[in-house]
Amino acid sequence: MLDLVPFALSDMVAASAALRTVCEGGASMEEAANGVVDYLFEQLVDKSTGEPACALVRFYKAHPCDRLPPDLQEAAQKALADADEEPSSPQCLALLASAGIEPEWNDRRASRRHRAMPLPSVAALERLPMVAAVLGQFGLDPSAVVAPRAAVDGTGSDRSFDVFHVADAVGSPLIPDQDDFVVPYAIRSVIGFGGVLPSGSAFAVVLFTTVAVPRESASMFAPLALSVKVGILPFDDGRVFDDEPCAEVATTERSLRSQVAALTQLIEVRERLVGAQTAQLEAAFATLEERSAQLSDALSALAISEARHEALMEASIDAVITMDHEGRVLGFNPAASRIFGYEQEAALGQPLDDLVIPPRLRPNHREGLRNYLRDGVGPILGRHIEQTGMRADGSEFPVELTVTAMEVPGAPPAFAATVRDISVEKETRGRLKEAREHSARVARTLQESLLPPRLPALPGVELASRYHPAGDGSEIGGDF
Repeated sequence: MLDLVPFALSDMVAASAALRTVCEGGASMEEAANGVVDYLFEQLVDKSTGEPACALVRFYKAHPCDRLPPDLQEAAQKALADADEEPSSPQCLALLASAGIEPEWNDRRASRRHRAMPLPSVAALERLPMVAAVLGQFGLDPSAVVAPRAAVDGTGSDRSFDVFHVADAVGSPLIPDQDDFVVPYAIRSVIGFGGVLPSGSAFAVVLFTTVAVPRESASMFAPLALSVKVGILPFDDGRVFDDEPCAEVATTERSLRSQVAALTQLIEVRERLVGAQTAQLEAAFATLEERSAQLSDALSALAISEARHEALMEASIDAVITMDHEGRVLGFNPAASRIFGYEQEAALGQPLDDLVIPPRLRPNHREGLRNYLRDGVGPILGRHIEQTGMRADGSEFPVELTVTAMEVPGAPPAFAATVRDISVEKETRGRLKEAREHSARVARTLQESLLPPRLPALPGVELASRYHPAGDGSEIGGDF
């Protein structure tokens, strides 16, 4: 099987050799053409699905109308009448072989409109946009297709070979039957390759693909045209259609010279493609070397940054714990081991809530994580909050906690928490508060003992008293 995208140099070499082989031993050009279309339809696949990459493959040959089988002559005359052309045409584009996903596409006789397309004039050829584009991209003169002339030396070596390619078939003016064929069968791209035989007759193989084929892959089909030409050369002046009487294929000087010329062209085209591929590889290697140097510099900078980060983590007096989106511990610095009582190796990969969060608070932690993953909202993120932690022995203690979300494009979020044990600080604050309250109580008692229990009543005089201690009144002293 050959992957159509990308159609690499090795695929081209394999297909080129196989196409020459499938043409060998045939009794007619039609039999060889059937071998060509069957091989391409069966071997070209979309490796992502394993399905055929082509919906339809067809082989056409320009042929004198008066030498067509009777059924094709009748079809050509009907096409001329429908197009209001002259009743006779010297040249016709005949469908020689067909292979496709529909049963009727595997018999050239079942085609309704494309069995025989008369070419009475250049104007008539140009009214067939895809045919004109295919032959034009091959580098063929339309007048030579309509009225072919045999090569003087019998080789046809002066002909050029190229590949017809439509990257996006949908809506392309070059591809007919958009509503009946292109859209219903999901045709993505069209590839055509072919050339001219020594007799002057053109041939073309057209692939309608269900995968998008870039120009780089399509260009690899140029040598296949020459391989097919080598395979069908023995029938150029012999038996073309299966319906024709059998005739012995004679090896003449002309046929031998034609084969030599075609093989020479095949070598030249392969050399050109190999040269282009080599240049691309050399450019790619140069780019890789440059990127490798850049990557090496980046890795060195990253190593330095990671070393600094590790040193900061090691030296931090606060616990630093990182957690993934499933709530499992990714990082556990030495301060975290000291504060919570777990060795780093034992903590990594464990559910964070089972290690450091008291059981009564775990449902809130899990709900908060779920809400953030669903809505992207975290009420505690980026804030300093007081919370209760739990040591390995199950004891609880107060902590100051700061949580930050670490978002990386294309990856699930992770979280970093800085945890500080505030047990001593909180105990100190409590003792200070108690001392202040005690002093205040003593001061109030002193104040109350110094104030007169009541003031005397003097007629005509209003009396008042005020206790004014030095300071704020919370300290016990003797200054008033």
